[in-house]
Amino acid sequence: MYSNKKIAAAAKKKKSDAAASQKKKASSELLFATTAVWVAVVCSVLLVVSSRGRAPVDFSRKQKFWFPVQMCDDEGRCGERPDEATARTRYSLRSAQQEGLWYRKHEHNARKAARFRCDGAVLLGDSIFESFQGTSYGQPVERADGVPEVLEKYYPSSLNLAISGDQTQHLLWRLPRELPECALNTNVSFVVLIGTNNLGAGFLPEDTARGVAAVVDWLLSNTQGRVFLLALLPRGDSPKTICPPRCRKDGSPFRSFAPAVDQVNAALERHYFSNNNDDASSSSLAMYNRGRVRFVSARRCGDVIFLRGDSNNNNTSKHRGGVRLDRMPDALHPNAEGHALFAHCLLPELRSRETSSS
Repeated sequence: MYSNKKIAAAAKKKKSDAAASQKKKASSELLFATTAVWVAVVCSVLLVVSSRGRAPVDFSRKQKFWFPVQMCDDEGRCGERPDEATARTRYSLRSAQQEGLWYRKHEHNARKAARFRCDGAVLLGDSIFESFQGTSYGQPVERADGVPEVLEKYYPSSLNLAISGDQTQHLLWRLPRELPECALNTNVSFVVLIGTNNLGAGFLPEDTARGVAAVVDWLLSNTQGRVFLLALLPRGDSPKTICPPRCRKDGSPFRSFAPAVDQVNAALERHYFSNNNDDASSSSLAMYNRGRVRFVSARRCGDVIFLRGDSNNNNTSKHRGGVRLDRMPDALHPNAEGHALFAHCLLPELRSRETSSS
């Protein structure tokens, strides 16, 4: 009898201990989940606060966690503005490592600019121009093989201040921090190719064009040399990564960036060279009338070199989205052959003293 009671008591205690252990485990899981929720809330609040005024908190340099954020949300609201200067933020970076590489490349540009003799052109842009250094974010990249030799041949005394992935707002931020004092000399010219990454991030063509114009206006207001604004090059990659919010009416991704590129180039040409421009008091138009801005249209060089000539040719091994893959293998970045042809086409434009639109 006593033995049965002892066994029953032991079983009851074991059952009680199991219930207590399960309750403790459930409590721990609840605490963990609650903590995770609060961490997410705090991070979200900090992110929202940091995005106001376009001066994001630099988490990666002070904290151990880092996370990227899509540039434009499903409703089309974007974390940065193409015409407002900002360093790269979580909206325009993929990782903490990329942020470190970007700042390092920016600092390298500033040191290189300090040694510039101001006896050549200053190249301003993104990965397309950084390819002239054989790098992306300052790191050697295979797609740029042979491209530095093109720079040496066509722009031997130039200063290249391009950084991969940059959009107009990032170039606006870098300009006052990288250009040397001698850039104020009238014999220094600026070659600008920027904006395609704005489209790639989900900005609308009109917003992108406004950002490009802001870059040109800054140069006109803060330097004395001539500005050569190059039309955006064609690109044949798919814009599916920015849908949503930039989608077709049926909700599917656009098939090509081509219409958006054409709209940006048309807007820039109208802005600087239309005789019917209503904004006749703008600094850009006033400076253009003094002969400082030259717009090199896509019709002059880009489209002729990088777009396929036969629109009925559907050989996808040679073309993608209308772009010639033998000169632009990834449908976005020219290879050495493409850069050489593009530079050869631009050279007479850069040497020209004419100020009319191409």
